[in-house]
Amino acid sequence: MIYGHLMERPPTYPPLPVRPRPIFSVNRITRRGRPSNGNRIMLANRQIYDEFMRFICKNATFTLTLNESNMHYSKLWSMTQETMKQMRKCNLRIVAPSSMLGQFHADMENEIVRLRNIVERNMEQMTRLDWLTLHVRASNPLWLWFYGSQEFKTAQSLPFKEISLSSDCWTRGENHLSKNSSGQWEWRCPFDHFVADGWQEKQQIREFCASLYAQCAECDEDKLNQ
Repeated sequence: MIYGHLMERPPTYPPLPVRPRPIFSVNRITRRGRPSNGNRIMLANRQIYDEFMRFICKNATFTLTLNESNMHYSKLWSMTQETMKQMRKCNLRIVAPSSMLGQFHADMENEIVRLRNIVERNMEQMTRLDWLTLHVRASNPLWLWFYGSQEFKTAQSLPFKEISLSSDCWTRGENHLSKNSSGQWEWRCPFDHFVADGWQEKQQIREFCASLYAQCAECDEDKLNQ
């Protein structure tokens, strides 16, 4: 379908920093050069634009980020209610630099619960979601990984399929949480092999760390057979 060629990048909220482009003023667009594909759709007519947005909501994976620019506000992302109602796939990202972690280190668990509740309220209209993942990225990350993964995985209103973790200091290499075909949480290695049961309730910190860094038996066996 032609709409697939017009989609310039996956939808991201808050938007990635780009040079601002006017949408509604034809004169301003022509003065600054050719309009983007998204602007062409907006300028055509409202019906085509609505069809285009329905196509995006059905086929694109939205990235919603929670960071220091928006986590202290009640409304996290500037999206219309109609867009939220039609979204099918979404990646939720929590990005916390060390400067932000210092703001709530003393009461990390309650702060994560507060953020989870805000996310739930902001996503309550996304009733058609059938794919939702969470990625938690932080400096000095262990406690944010622990509380973030355990609080969000037990949020009944958020249908997460996977929870992954990373740090500013190294690339993703730790195990991640993923739901199996029966809807049960499992710990899986970076190559998506089963490592351990993911506990359907909250884990304790010692059990969490053991699962996070557990060796993958399947990967170890492959190394021995090489």
